[in-house]
Amino acid sequence: MRKRTIRLPRLRRRLVLGGSAGLAILAISAAPLHAQQQQHRQRGMDPEQRMQVLQEKLVLTDEQAVALEPIFAQHDEKRRELFESRSGERQAMREQMQALRGELDAGLAEVLTAEQMASFRGLREEKRQSRRQGQGKRRGPPTDG
Repeated sequence: MRKRTIRLPRLRRRLVLGGSAGLAILAISAAPLHAQQQQHRQRGMDPEQRMQVLQEKLVLTDEQAVALEPIFAQHDEKRRELFESRSGERQAMREQMQALRGELDAGLAEVLTAEQMASFRGLREEKRQSRRQGQGKRRGPPTDG
């Protein structure tokens, strides 16, 4: 007995093959987009990059760098938990973020010198200003009102 193969009409076969190829292309092109969106959500540097920047800008000693790692790790974890909970209104969230920032500053002040702490606050303010300028650009061009 011969096996009988089912032959689809040409048009249907093309549609099936074309659709499969289209889905494969879509899946391949969506992966980098998803990774880019994840990076955008993180908003910031990874811990290694952050420590490199701080070592350069604040001229940290090796001991200071080692002491700062757990402080930043704890801060990052608390911040992540706060954002994941998204519990409540914007004002309450802002107050919680300010409290977290105060805890971070207290921990940093135990490790950094007064000059380094002032430099750190300056870096934070620069970052805040650049973020504000970037937000204005995303909202669209200014009107000639």
